[in-house]
Amino acid sequence: MNNLRLKRLVFPSVIVLLLSVTASAEPSTHDLSPQELVQDTSSRMLAALRDERQIIAENPGRLYELVSDIVLPYFDFEKMSQW
Repeated sequence: MNNLRLKRLVFPSVIVLLLSVTASAEPSTHDLSPQELVQDTSSRMLAALRDERQIIAENPGRLYELVSDIVLPYFDFEKMSQW
């Protein structure tokens, strides 16, 4: 899969994930507003993508690991499924 195609598939998915973030998941971010949490998570994800660009190009599965480590801890899947 070429880089442009990968970006077109991954970027919208990451944005949707970040917009679905809830503030209830991690105690260390308990004092952040939802907007601050999204901004913090977005910054961390974008920094990781930038820092690990070469690794992701060689191993696209790394992207899923980053999302799992950085983004998914903030999801309340039970509440999302109720919505």
